[in-house]
Amino acid sequence: MNRGAGGDDPARPDFSLGRLALTALGAATGVLLLATAVIVVLQPGPVVALIVALAGVVGAIAAMGVVSTRTTRRAFGRGGHDAPRRDGHDAPHRGGHDAPRRDGDAGPRRDGDE
Repeated sequence: MNRGAGGDDPARPDFSLGRLALTALGAATGVLLLATAVIVVLQPGPVVALIVALAGVVGAIAAMGVVSTRTTRRAFGRGGHDAPRRDGHDAPHRGGHDAPRRDGDAGPRRDGDE
């Protein structure tokens, strides 16, 4: 799913779902290895080791979030809203209603809200 310069979608210049997964998991693995190294080197008691291990898990989740956010922002930009809406319009409605009408009617509303 790598859509680079030679891909069929120019809106997604350098995005690869595999690369996103590998970098996020790599960052999490690095944090967990660091927590493991701290436990092995310091050899703390059971309570402190548990705290370090839990901090390692929290740090791994945070690292995955930071890396994945950074990777997707690099590929899609800060907004990242390149997917078309279901009703076919790319701009939001003037009244702030982004969802299509529930009754399925595409005509103007009688209440004056478009």
